Amino acid sequence: MLFEDSSAQDLWFCNLEHMYAYKAYSDILYNHNYNLWTRIKHYTESTRSAGSAYNLNQTCIFRLAKVLLEESDLTITEALEPQTNDRMNHEWSMNEMSLLLRAERDLLYDDEEITLQQTLADSIDISHPDFDRQMAIVNLKRSFIVAVDLCNECLMVRHQEELDRNQGTCNECALIEETPEESEEEKLEDLSEPEPPQITEQNQKIQQLEDRVQKLEHLNRQLLQLLINDSQHANEQTQQLVSLANDLNF
Repeated sequence: MLFEDSSAQDLWFCNLEHMYAYKAYSDILYNHNYNLWTRIKHYTESTRSAGSAYNLNQTCIFRLAKVLLEESDLTITEALEPQTNDRMNHEWSMNEMSLLLRAERDLLYDDEEITLQQTLADSIDISHPDFDRQMAIVNLKRSFIVAVDLCNECLMVRHQEELDRNQGTCNECALIEETPEESEEEKLEDLSEPEPPQITEQNQKIQQLEDRVQKLEHLNRQLLQLLINDSQHANEQTQQLVSLANDLNF
């Protein structure tokens, strides 16, 4: 149970969701023009709020605020009960989004199943009797800040807009697919004038090396993007912790 010191009264809350529901409820009472969901997102996602540093159930906060506003027939205890389709304020990393998207397509390695279960458990109540893994993944995808999906070729996480432009593939894979193939006439000409064995073998080795270089370059671009994303995520987490520390000092 949480305690908050108020000039009007001493307030006790069951958990953080209950506390932030009360804050959103108070805002609505103060200004009826406020939108309840907007206030909840402010308290749970904005870096100016300490709530952004916690993993909070936004849908639960909404239910609790509705109870406080006397716009719901639920009790506080019923509103606190987590549901399988509840939305969290969790900020997803590239690795977590890749894990969920590949799980949706049944493309996980055996050793990733435990990681998936932990990821699901951190976001929703997997012990709920109505828990459905596939439905849970679909609901968690809705909480992604940006629309993303897997490239149908390389299975890397890409923005949905990029995939839509290339019929489901990323820009890199689309360029590879657009490379013109040798025509049948050109193939016949090559067969009619065979190169000396030594030259042919050298060309094959050169082509193999070029293919390996191309694959390594593609992998390096992917790794660089992951490092950039992880760095951005770390910076955001640092800002959130600084904000939390400032709030606590206040």
